[in-house]
Amino acid sequence: MRRPRPGMSPQRVAILGSMCPPEDPGYAEPPIDSVEAEPLPSGGNAAAPRPAQRAFATLLEVAEVLLLMAVIFLSIRTAAQNFRVEGLSMEPSFYNGDYVLVDKVAYARIDLRTVHRVLPFVSPGSDPTRYIFGGPQRGDVIVFHPPTADSAKDYIKRVIGLPGDTVAVRNGAVYVNGVALQERYIRERPLYTAPPTVVPPGTVYVLGDNRNESQDSHDFGPVPLQNIVGRAELVFLPFSHIGLAPNHHLAAPAPATAAAR
Repeated sequence: MRRPRPGMSPQRVAILGSMCPPEDPGYAEPPIDSVEAEPLPSGGNAAAPRPAQRAFATLLEVAEVLLLMAVIFLSIRTAAQNFRVEGLSMEPSFYNGDYVLVDKVAYARIDLRTVHRVLPFVSPGSDPTRYIFGGPQRGDVIVFHPPTADSAKDYIKRVIGLPGDTVAVRNGAVYVNGVALQERYIRERPLYTAPPTVVPPGTVYVLGDNRNESQDSHDFGPVPLQNIVGRAELVFLPFSHIGLAPNHHLAAPAPATAAAR
């Protein structure tokens, strides 16, 4: 095969027939069959996307991001809620203007009667309502709807008595089942007296840590469990008060004749 003559396009492919020596005066160059190479479009064989297609793809990505954000937001709102403390009733544990994160699933319950309808081998028993993660405990700080119609705002207080407990306030101390609680978290000792109260089933007895500046169970009585929004878990504002909520374990003797339900 001959080398291409100077000036021949590199994109041409020559197929030569029978060849004669170049010095042969009778040599005549045979005709050339050529194939012109087509330049490839940028990006390979695929055609470049049209502006409308690019705009649609962008809108689709934005919609997916917004949908994901909505799912995350609704999940967080279902599990947690922020609460702003108003007033002095929980000092020195919480101060006016503190923002608190409330765990709304801390006291989640399940009705075994509903489970029994789907899974007949699960017996609901005599007490079909069960806590998934455990019920309220003495010392928990809870946010709840007040049992009276005097206020449309939620309250934040500390659980003192569980169903079956007997709670009384006298001589500057709170007594649960006849034993005075050791409370290092209160602002000052209570100056009031509250007669012995047996906490009914399905309720809890709550008091504010600032005992003499709090409207609580010594005023309006025990709080129904269905009024509880959740348990305080974290103070996140202001920055100077950031920290875990002071949920304290309060030891008290029996009887707590019924589990909190």
